[in-house]
Amino acid sequence: MASLTRFTVTLVAVTLIAVSTDYSRAADRSKTPREKLRALIIDGQNNHHWKVTTPLLQNAIESSGRFKVEVATTPPAGQNLSGFKPKFADYDVVISNYNGERWPASTEKDFEAFVAGGGGFVTVHAADNSFPDWPEYNRMIGVGGWEGRDQKSGPKVYINDLGEVVRDTAPGKGGHHGQQHEFPLRSRDAKHPIMRGLPPIWMHAKDELYDSLRGPAEGMHVLATTYSAPEMGGTGRNEPMLITIDYGKGRVFHTVLGHADTVALNDKMMREGRSLNVGLIYASQLPSDVLSKGMETYISRVFAMALEDDVEAAAAIKLVGFEVTDERIRMLRDAGPRRRTADFPGRAAVSLHRDLGGRRSAVLHDPIPDRVFRAFSTNVDDRRARSAEPQAPVQVA
Repeated sequence: MASLTRFTVTLVAVTLIAVSTDYSRAADRSKTPREKLRALIIDGQNNHHWKVTTPLLQNAIESSGRFKVEVATTPPAGQNLSGFKPKFADYDVVISNYNGERWPASTEKDFEAFVAGGGGFVTVHAADNSFPDWPEYNRMIGVGGWEGRDQKSGPKVYINDLGEVVRDTAPGKGGHHGQQHEFPLRSRDAKHPIMRGLPPIWMHAKDELYDSLRGPAEGMHVLATTYSAPEMGGTGRNEPMLITIDYGKGRVFHTVLGHADTVALNDKMMREGRSLNVGLIYASQLPSDVLSKGMETYISRVFAMALEDDVEAAAAIKLVGFEVTDERIRMLRDAGPRRRTADFPGRAAVSLHRDLGGRRSAVLHDPIPDRVFRAFSTNVDDRRARSAEPQAPVQVA
């Protein structure tokens, strides 16, 4: 996952809390509420941009205040891995951001013992491509894809229209995805600690939608699915996106979400979004702010501030999900923000929003302070001034 969506990162952090506190080793239950849980991220090899996603994962997990996070990085592919021997027993949960060569036999045995003994394990996106010929790893993750997986690896698992789990043993390769796109996730177990508080259906950012994953699928529980649309190259089935697996005394969380190109939008797209006053909200409008500890972000909320250009206004209205009408174009154009300065009291502005559940709204705002106006203005002079400034977050009282 070249980049985790902000929502996926947050979800992983919440999941880690559930895995490590609700299901962790009995010995760890003696910890006081103020004592941080210990997490280890493994990376170093991946067909996705692990150097981008590992810091995002680490920041998201640490920002909860519940974890102390360390990272174990393997040597690059083709180099000697004999020295890769993390002390798994020192941690409460291990997060795999790894898709690469087999570990030393002793390291694999230590990892098996860690999870089977009650340790938490989280596998993220392409980590389920790893180790097709390591039987215990495949039992841990339930299902995986690519790297030669086929019917011998185990069944495909999906949910039919009646909500029933289907285990498809028909011959065929394991692992596929169509073109990247936004898609809605549907909760299949609202009472599970990981899913508690999430809406029944919510929109996920543009991502790779994995399908046809295969594996032992033992002790596997599907928490959320999405429909894999044939028109996007999908299977026409409800494919598992979030999964838990029982492995010995341990608990595993498997998220197939989070392709590296979709941590948010890339900097280029975000800057274009900023110039159009359309995009995914960050406090400063740069995806790199996710790496800033303490930076408040707004999860997957699409917005459109008032626009003076009719073409831009129509594009913004369409992006948010409203039907484009002359009335809505006028709303954005005529109720546009007029900056509040010492000489001008300003005028109310309109913004359009779409939240995680796909709900849309139009919001009328009080006059916008000059410094906020300049941060979002499409005026050429404002944009030129903005490009010359350091990308600092906009603090709105």
